[in-house]
Parts: sequence; C-alpha cells; structure tokens
Amino acid sequence: MIFQWRQSGVGYQQIARRLNDQGIPSPSKLHYMRDEVKTERFATAVWHVPTVKKLLSSEVYIGHMVQDRSRNNLPAGKKMCWLPKSQWIVVRNTHEAIIDEETFRAVQNMAEVCRITHQERLGRFDDLGTIPNILRGLVFCADCKRPMIRYKSVSESCSNLYYSYICHTHAENPASCPNKNLRETKLIEILWDTLRQELAMAWDLEKLVRKHSRSAAAISRDAAIKREIEAAQRTLDRAKLLHDSLFQNYADKLMTEWEYTEMRAQYRADMEKARARLEELKRQRQTEERQAAKNPWLATCGRFRAETELTADMSHALIGRVEIGTENQVSITLRYRDEYSALIRLLAEGGEAVYA
Repeated sequence: MIFQWRQSGVGYQQIARRLNDQGIPSPSKLHYMRDEVKTERFATAVWHVPTVKKLLSSEVYIGHMVQDRSRNNLPAGKKMCWLPKSQWIVVRNTHEAIIDEETFRAVQNMAEVCRITHQERLGRFDDLGTIPNILRGLVFCADCKRPMIRYKSVSESCSNLYYSYICHTHAENPASCPNKNLRETKLIEILWDTLRQELAMAWDLEKLVRKHSRSAAAISRDAAIKREIEAAQRTLDRAKLLHDSLFQNYADKLMTEWEYTEMRAQYRADMEKARARLEELKRQRQTEERQAAKNPWLATCGRFRAETELTADMSHALIGRVEIGTENQVSITLRYRDEYSALIRLLAEGGEAVYA
C-alpha cells in the first residue's frame, strides 16, 4: 500500500499522516507491541518521513538481501559510518518479493527526481541572502516540548525572505499536537519587548543597589563581617602557631607525652573550628556581594544596556527557554530568576521601595 501510494504521487509526509490516521503501528511501536524492545517511548512512536523514505528504498521488499551498509571499528575508536551504495553487498533473490521490480524502480526514479529538484532549488533564492538564527536552541512547543522548527519561506513575488516557527510533531502527525505557526519577526518583537523591560528594571535596581551600598546599615554590616573574618583569621593563626611549637616543647622536655598529645588534639580542634568559621564568613560575604554589588543578573543586564535590538548574545544570556502554545501564545523563561529575587529581598529588607 505504501509503495502504491508513493507511485501514485502521494508525498512522504502525506503517507506518514495516512498511516498514523489509520492507526497502523510504526516499526518502532510494532517492536514494542511484540515485546522485542522495552523502552517506553516506543509505545507511542508514530510514522515519520525518514521511516517512510527508508522503507521505500529498501530492496528487501523485492526479494534481495542487502548487507554491509554501515561499518564501525569501536576498538580503534572509530564511530559508525554509512558506506556508499556502490560498496553494499547485495544478494539477489534470497526470499519471496512482495513488491514487483517495476513498481520499486519507479519509486526509486521518483526519489531521484526529488533529490535532483531539491539540489536545484537550494541556490534558487541565494540572492535574497539569509537571516541569522539568533534564537537557535531556545524555542520549544508548549505541548509536546520538542524544539520548534525554523521554517524558511519566500513571498509569492519571490522578493522577500521570512522565517516561521512550526511544531515538528504537528507537521509529522497533526492529530498528535495542536498546530503552531508563528512568524520569527513577531516572536523577536515579543522577546525584545520583554527584555527591554528587563534591562530598564535592572538599570533602576542598579541605582538602588548603589544607594543601598552607601547606606549606614550596609556599611556597618560590611564592616562587622570584615571584623569577624579578621578575628577568625587571628584565631586560626594563633592555633597554628601554638600547634607548630608543641613538638619543640615536647622535645625540650617542657611537657609530658600525655600533655603533648592532649594539647595537640586541642589545637587541631581549634584550627578546624576556626577554619570552618572563616570559610562560613567568606561564603556569607560572597553571598551578600552576589545579592547586590556583584549580582550576576545585574552584571549580565549591564552588558546589553546600549543595545537597541535583540541579538543572539543577549537572547542566550538572558533567556532560558521560549515555549509557543496554542494560538501562538508565547511563554518566556528568563535566566537569573533566583539572583533577581535575592536582590529584591535584600533591597526590601533595607527599606528600599522596589517593584517585582
């Protein structure tokens, strides 16, 4: 049936859709149903274009056995590679054919025509140039969670080039995921509007941070933690000095072996306690600096303050994920939310009027 459809002119995508619509299990799902594989994701596997193409090009259906299509040498560190068709080993008439030779060759000729046509079209609109993909790896479908496809299109007059984001799952099987089709220019407009507000907010909060850092409370807090760090360092240095002098005192018979052992254990305990306190204070100071003066969110936003449009660097620095839902609703997950929240809490505790 698949070969008949293809020979009558039905496209690969439409064949996959017909198979899915008729509930015919894909090869992967069939293996799962037969308990030949245990991986759960195969339980819902559907027909895809590559699967249809592979099936339609396989000589096994005309009674031939094809071997040595790929080769690997794992002991030598070489990955698997596909061999050219000229190197395949084909043993003819090893089993009964279910597709006649004429039909098979007609389908292969159609595939070759499609390949040649595709190659000819590749450079057809090169004069229109290209538009960089500044959102690469960031855009996903809100329903199936798969990466969205950036689909290239040309206007009817062949004078304009534009891109849209479409759901790969819907394209393969419309029933499995709702349709989404959002122009890249519209998506970039939405993202730039969001990030422009983010940058403006960062600029306002940075002013408050400078004001907070100059406040009496912040200066007093910083001085207090510095004093604690210096005190912990002095305690550690003293314990080290006393510990290092113990053996010489013992060698000079200024103390007994029991006294030496007891005091050494005590000084080591004092050193460990002082080290732990010193590390805790340093971490505390670093945390406070990351909340305000060295806040990563503020620092990252500061890099793009002069930008007048969305860039690839800005997108990947400030956006964690973009999801497009039904009716092209856009959900944006921004980076540095924890750092932003910590800054808001710090300023609020300091009595600054902030907005979240």
